[in-house]
Amino acid sequence: MAIERRLGTEENPDIIDQGKSIEIEAEAPTFDEQLMEALEVTISEDGITIGEEEVEEQEEIPFDANLVEYLDNNILGSISKN
Repeated sequence: MAIERRLGTEENPDIIDQGKSIEIEAEAPTFDEQLMEALEVTISEDGITIGEEEVEEQEEIPFDANLVEYLDNNILGSISKN
């Protein structure tokens, strides 16, 4: 549904009318659409989870640590190739 607004320049003869300003109201999403956006399906080696976030707990790495001690060898190998 469109709502027409006055611009305040309709009475001024120096301004040429080139169109009208309208405001478009967006329709609210339905419950089913909101539900589908909220669901998240995760497939992993452990199984299928629906709607749950997987949070991996990482080991606390000190700021001044040597990263070689914490990174996987595959990652280190790809870094060394670059």
